[in-house]
Amino acid sequence: MSLDSAPEIFDSSSFCPVTGGQHQPIYDVARGQLVCSACGLVLEENIVDTGREWRSFSQDEEVEKSRVGGRVTSKVHDGGLHTEIGRARVKNERLRKIFSKLSAINRGARVRPQDRKLVSMLHIMNQEVSKLGLPETVKDTAGNIIRELLNKRLATRFSNHKILILATIYYAAKINGYPLPFQELTDKDGYPLDVEKESLWWEALNRVQLAMKSLNLRPKVSSINYVPQIASRLNLSQKVATKASELVTAVERRGLGSGKSKVSLAASAVYIMSVLFDEKKTQKEVASVIKLTEVSIRNRYREILESFDIIVKL
Repeated sequence: MSLDSAPEIFDSSSFCPVTGGQHQPIYDVARGQLVCSACGLVLEENIVDTGREWRSFSQDEEVEKSRVGGRVTSKVHDGGLHTEIGRARVKNERLRKIFSKLSAINRGARVRPQDRKLVSMLHIMNQEVSKLGLPETVKDTAGNIIRELLNKRLATRFSNHKILILATIYYAAKINGYPLPFQELTDKDGYPLDVEKESLWWEALNRVQLAMKSLNLRPKVSSINYVPQIASRLNLSQKVATKASELVTAVERRGLGSGKSKVSLAASAVYIMSVLFDEKKTQKEVASVIKLTEVSIRNRYREILESFDIIVKL
């Protein structure tokens, strides 16, 4: 039974025999009835369902069956509110050329000269998010941040827009609660965190943070969010992942993770539990799956052992 709050069509002045007050109606969507939650009396039945008459079991099926346009989204420059002229299936060659020309003119008219930079940055952003396998919500958030960067002129005089977009995606993923290790972005071809590009990366991150502050957006990812991802990449059991999550929680409660890398803390907890549960992985293996150095793992690992008096026999 699917129960929702009562729709506005019901305005009962009768009294419930159980509570003595007015009825407390609940809407039974499956049966199309209004039922008093106190006495069980059916107050209204055969209510017309004003929702859609079809069901979908996948995103593609929903798009195919829907008779309206998509929702307003920030991942495209016009919010998805535009008109498209499709290719007409006509045999007349002259009409086909006319429709083709109209379609080209329409596409050109969609983009105003002042929006070309936004269109270019959003296009790159959508491509990169898709490559990383992140959800649509990350695209929407990244789109909002890119708009704010342009509105506040934070994207001007920045020599590498690709790095700025990757920094935007990094924070957009964190805002939506999806763990995305920073090293996965900096290891992309042509954009390493080396001496030459390190200053560009930090400048890009600072500019994105300023845009986020204007939008009142804050990251929601904690160290515990990285644990399942790391354990999965190392092919460790669920038991190891669960205990590593508990250890990370205990570390954060003591304030030991303050100011430290969340990824390295999660990786160190996974390493410790893999040893304790006889599913040992080397520090090199753990560091390689998240693109960290062994020194980072070793330092966090020692801090945790000393704080909790854990004895690990290697």
